[in-house]
Parts: sequence; structure tokens; C-alpha cells
Amino acid sequence: MGSQACYFQFNSPQLAHQAAFLAELFDWEINEQGEDHAFFNHHGSPDAINGDIESTSDTNSTGLILYFEVDDLDVACAKAETLGGRIVAAPSALPNNFGSIALISDLDGNTLGLYRRALTA
Repeated sequence: MGSQACYFQFNSPQLAHQAAFLAELFDWEINEQGEDHAFFNHHGSPDAINGDIESTSDTNSTGLILYFEVDDLDVACAKAETLGGRIVAAPSALPNNFGSIALISDLDGNTLGLYRRALTA
């Protein structure tokens, strides 16, 4: 089975302004979690892709990251490198046993997110 898009993330140095813009533009409910993070409620179907906004102080790290679910982060990162991409952020665990992520850069310099679901016991 091929990898499917499973999550999206906006990075912005102005989280509140970006949240207000997206809420108004797309009629989304934005649930801010402090000054650094906000989640979307886009009122879509239950299987719709969810997303968030994260605050960044680095203006070079702004933009949209689309995450793709993979079976093995290490294998996917190695494959990306073999194909000419590069690893931006090595695999790391998310809090609360939510899974793990990594970031890679494609041949055009786009940042792509890789996601691995948490292993269940």
C-alpha cells in the first residue's frame, strides 16, 4: 500500500494572525493551545485530514508541511536520501504515545513530514 497524506501543519511566527486568517478564510474553528500551538476543527467528514498551526520564531521555517503515513520512519528516511532528498529532522517520538515523526526535504527543497502510528501493545 502506498503512503497517504494524513496530517497538515502550518508554521508561522504570528500564530494568532495566521489562525484568524485561516478561520475566516475556510470557516474553521481554531482551538489555541497557549501561545505556541492551535488545532483546527474544519467540521469535515470524520475521515478528513486534520491539522494545526505551530508557532515558529524562525522566519525561514514558515509554510505548510504535509505529513504522509509510513510503515517505518528509518526505512522511509533512508529511501529519501537514496533518492537524493535529505533528512531535515530525524525520527522522534510524539508525546502521549501518539506516534513518531520525521521531516525530509525533497529534490525541490519542499519539507515533507513522515508519520508512523504508535505501536499498540
